[in-house]
Amino acid sequence: MPLNAREPKFDRPFEEIFRELRERIPRYNPQWTNFNDSDPGITLLQLFAWLAEMNLHRMGEVPRKTYLKFAQLLGLELHAPRPATVRLVFTPKPSERPRTIPAGARYAARAESGNVVFETTQALDLIGAALAGMFVLADGTIRRAELPTLPEVAPFWPLGRNPVAGDALYLAFKPNPNNQQPFPLRMRFLALRPAADTDGAAQRAGAPERALVPPVDLVWEYAPNPAQDNWERLIVFHDDTVALTRDGYIDVAGPREIEPGVLPAIAAQLPAPHYWLRLRIDQNNYPQGRAPYLDLFLPNAVDAVNLTTEGRTELGESSGRAEQTFLLPRRPVDAGSLRIEVTLASGALEADWLLVEDFFASKKDDKHFMLNAAAGSISFGDGALGLIPAAGARIAAAVWRHGGGAAGNAVMAGAVKTMVDQIAGIEKVANPRAATGGADEQDLDDFIRKAPGQLRSERGAVTANDFELHASAIGGVRKARALGGRHPDYPDVEVPGAVTVFIVADTTRMPPRPSAELIRSVCRVLDKKRLITTEVYVAAPLFLEVRVEVRLLVAPEAAFDQVALAAIERIDLLLNPARRGFGEDLSPAALYAALLRPDDPDQTVRSVENLVIYLDGQQQDVRRPIKVRPDALVYPGKHLIVARPDPDEWGTQ
Repeated sequence: MPLNAREPKFDRPFEEIFRELRERIPRYNPQWTNFNDSDPGITLLQLFAWLAEMNLHRMGEVPRKTYLKFAQLLGLELHAPRPATVRLVFTPKPSERPRTIPAGARYAARAESGNVVFETTQALDLIGAALAGMFVLADGTIRRAELPTLPEVAPFWPLGRNPVAGDALYLAFKPNPNNQQPFPLRMRFLALRPAADTDGAAQRAGAPERALVPPVDLVWEYAPNPAQDNWERLIVFHDDTVALTRDGYIDVAGPREIEPGVLPAIAAQLPAPHYWLRLRIDQNNYPQGRAPYLDLFLPNAVDAVNLTTEGRTELGESSGRAEQTFLLPRRPVDAGSLRIEVTLASGALEADWLLVEDFFASKKDDKHFMLNAAAGSISFGDGALGLIPAAGARIAAAVWRHGGGAAGNAVMAGAVKTMVDQIAGIEKVANPRAATGGADEQDLDDFIRKAPGQLRSERGAVTANDFELHASAIGGVRKARALGGRHPDYPDVEVPGAVTVFIVADTTRMPPRPSAELIRSVCRVLDKKRLITTEVYVAAPLFLEVRVEVRLLVAPEAAFDQVALAAIERIDLLLNPARRGFGEDLSPAALYAALLRPDDPDQTVRSVENLVIYLDGQQQDVRRPIKVRPDALVYPGKHLIVARPDPDEWGTQ
């Protein structure tokens, strides 16, 4: 629907408003008992209802574009499209020296909507020798760890189940005869923990930005001459993983003088010469039960974003008239990347045009333009508010990026395979995890619904409702619940100053547990909104599986399998976490009602027998409501519903 369409969204009749006001009297003023029209208070309520009806009607008649501009004047904006992000891992060719992958190199995945292109966010120097083996030294024994075949992974303990000082992870790199110096000045490794261990786990807002202290002293070393089994230290520039306890990248200085060879301790398992690096615990121990456990550990990795950079693009010629609009050939457009150039008829180039949100503060000589990112259009001023490009001037986008949106989230693990930009020495590219974080521009109806709450909490997050509003506004979050005094490490103790925000992912998976990346995104937003004295955590709620076993007695002429499948669909709908409130108890009567389907005019289901309810595998008493904690939600399991003919009717046939 166009933004300027008139659609009365707020109309409510006088009678409805007045009835709602009158029904609130017993709650807020129990002493008020005279509800007759002659009562002065009732007269005032009627007056307020009459005024409210007119105001609501007028607000409903406000053009949607005007409503949006009113919201902008209050500092509220539609959430712009956001691009999805993915991690890419590169494999070098065994017989060629790899070139540096520049920032903006493009790689694509095939999806239902077509090719989804990702661009690297920074340059990456590759290790020119392929990783050929990993070996774990633990408990005095060296064992070989299986290398992942992306997107397939094989979780392993990189330092053993109970690591102590001296335990290590050895990395063997196969020599490249055409590359005698395969290690760059800065190497990058990617460590990812199993998604089952990280999805839904609590994270603290602000923690990623703070320098965390690793639990052990983990050193990187290389073997200049493996036959002598001597090791030299390497400088660690940055460790996102905090000694392999979190997902992230590790940037390490590459060795300068290194030779391939056979490592004596591993000669029986790998007799061919290789380059050798290792990670070794130098001091201290991991806390009991907190040993690193990884899905994969690989070199040559970098982030990529679902945007495509375009060079100079001609947009058209200025007519010299006010409020001209020009369309870019693709959308949505990344506002931060757009640079406009205006070439005058004399050949002079104007490259100092500035992107603004609106022209209200623009003067007649200001070289300002506006961008509608979702529509992919730019517009200029009217000569009084913003300069009009001279007639005959050529308008061009010098550089711009397009892409983004929720479509990028459809890229599953291993889907990125196509190298749009061919770079010498690269054999293949793969993404070990699915893309995340993409979002379309906020729907206007959703914006109108959330605007009042956002306006109340725009300055920060103080109340539980404030935290819930800010968390729910993030793409990928279906709903949120904030509980004050709740600390994830002390769930049964009230901790002053602590707030835990439980979020449900906007996904069809059951249960809809949020990924670690989504939780991290919510943490970043809430960290900017919280009070400095408030300790904020974000986690998944406790998901409780509800499974039903029941026998339905149905009309003899009914299709039994279809009746059973329809009953399963109704139970799943009743138990869907997206439709239920946090802490909402489950009544067995609601299950009976869903199974009996009272809205069926034919009354296909005659009765419900032998209903059994399991909560996380434990059988429940069907005579009592199932209690649900405030931080929990139920979700449907795999039900067993059998439909059989009603014997009372069957015998009469």
